[in-house]
Amino acid sequence: MQPDIPPLPPLYGWFIPILVLLFLAMCGLSMIYNNYRKKKVIKQLERERFVRDGAMVICSNCGTETLIRCPDCGKQLFRIVRYCAMCGKPLER
Repeated sequence: MQPDIPPLPPLYGWFIPILVLLFLAMCGLSMIYNNYRKKKVIKQLERERFVRDGAMVICSNCGTETLIRCPDCGKQLFRIVRYCAMCGKPLER
């Protein structure tokens, strides 16, 4: 005769909610870490004078300046634009 062993409580009902909570926790932690890492990289680039006001000033690959001045009004513009946003004059290449 075998001894009476009490049955185990049904844990399979909690399996999916636990997995969902773990997944959400991992996504939240990943988002927090990525935001922290992005802020750290931007601060480092600002310290090295590659970024000013959130825009790249010097290309980190080749070292050329990405900003130029309009010869007519003096407004700082990105090198890739063809016309000055302030005065509308075409920029020389």
